[in-house]
Amino acid sequence: MRTHAIGWPLAVAPIFRLINEPSIFVNMFYAQLVNIAIGSLIIFLVYLIARQLLSEKWALVAVTLTTFSFWFLFSTLGFYAEPLFTALFLLSIYYLIKGIDQPKLIPLTAILAALTYWLKPTGILILPIILLTIWFLRKSIPGFSYWLLLGVIIIFSAVSAPFLYQRYLHFGSPFFYGENSRYFVDNYEQLWNKTQSPVSFAQYLVNHNTLRDYLNRFLIRGLGGTIFTLIYVTLPLSIFSLWGMLQINRRRMLPIGLALIVWVIAFMPIYDIYIAPRHFFHLIPLMAITATAGIAFFVKDHPYRYFLTAMVILLSLLSLGVSFIYPEFYFIRKRPVAEVKFGRWVAGNIRGKMAIAFGGDYIMMNLPDTTVAKAGLFDMSAPRSGLSLVYPGHFTDPDKLVKWLKDNRISYLAIDKDYLDPYRNRLYIYKGKTLPQNLTKIYHDYDTDSSWEVELYKLSNGKLINEK
Repeated sequence: MRTHAIGWPLAVAPIFRLINEPSIFVNMFYAQLVNIAIGSLIIFLVYLIARQLLSEKWALVAVTLTTFSFWFLFSTLGFYAEPLFTALFLLSIYYLIKGIDQPKLIPLTAILAALTYWLKPTGILILPIILLTIWFLRKSIPGFSYWLLLGVIIIFSAVSAPFLYQRYLHFGSPFFYGENSRYFVDNYEQLWNKTQSPVSFAQYLVNHNTLRDYLNRFLIRGLGGTIFTLIYVTLPLSIFSLWGMLQINRRRMLPIGLALIVWVIAFMPIYDIYIAPRHFFHLIPLMAITATAGIAFFVKDHPYRYFLTAMVILLSLLSLGVSFIYPEFYFIRKRPVAEVKFGRWVAGNIRGKMAIAFGGDYIMMNLPDTTVAKAGLFDMSAPRSGLSLVYPGHFTDPDKLVKWLKDNRISYLAIDKDYLDPYRNRLYIYKGKTLPQNLTKIYHDYDTDSSWEVELYKLSNGKLINEK
């Protein structure tokens, strides 16, 4: 079982059961169709929230800005849990806003927040958003009682309990999330290394006792990385969002403001070493709503307000176009042909256990019985075909690498030489120039036009399918 949350697999399991397709990659296609449908429904949720804060016509502007946001569309075209997570997150915010005046709706918010937690571990962040909203507005909430705060915690815990118990049975802890538990490790390789134990905040404080360490991790790179990513993901909406937050009714604006603050604070420690835009996809609709409020203020009573509003929407469309055109232009020059060739060759010639960091999906997509194996994010296997892939982590010592390969009965080792995107951290197994003597090179791609170069080595216990 993988260490990711089980909510998304449970949600699509009935569809997969109906389709009865054994290949995980074919099922990914159907998962994409489900996500597209959910993404379409999110538009209506954006309108419902916007109507709580803006007039009807400006709510339609917020919907338009969301619809034509590149990263919003990007998030709905994949097979990840983001669209369903976003939908439940927005529902939680919607009923929280309404619950300010109708406290009977707040328990529903706690239930939706817990269901969001089933989808991704970050769903737990919605709980402090609810509690802080109630606390700050306690004097204006009709019939407020401190039992309301306790009730939210109890309901959230009760709905989350089956999910947490299941994690306890499989991993020995309800809060273990594999790589996501390595919140305070020091580098990118440790984050993905299965042999790396989680580092607690207390352990981090013991190992880092200088002000410079804390400033770099939490303020300069941590806070800076989260704010930059949030702005980057929500461009051009972020230009108007901050001003828009100041224009919306403060009571109703509080849940949105707290959501942005809580998410930024929560990701500060990890964004020192790892940045991924998908962590903020669900905030795009909220940024669109606040941006709309900012636009409404700037064009208020302006004789050309309709023209200016149309120009802002056109700017969003232009941003969407550039976002799509640039990667297409980039991939025209560097298409992943080498990865596809490599994957086909491995799937047709190799059986056994193979250690690989990048490109495993290009291999396993060619095998009909591919499934996710054990608890590693990058571990896949095709039981009937007889091929399994594992990622061991990063090694700097070749002797330790050889020992790990032998202890885990690995027959093949893939060494990456280059990577498509030079601006992102990536995973390597070994980057040393000296390789152990018992490795025999059986495949390489040194095409200078390739987006990725790889060398494949066979250990002494390895044997190709057609090898006698």
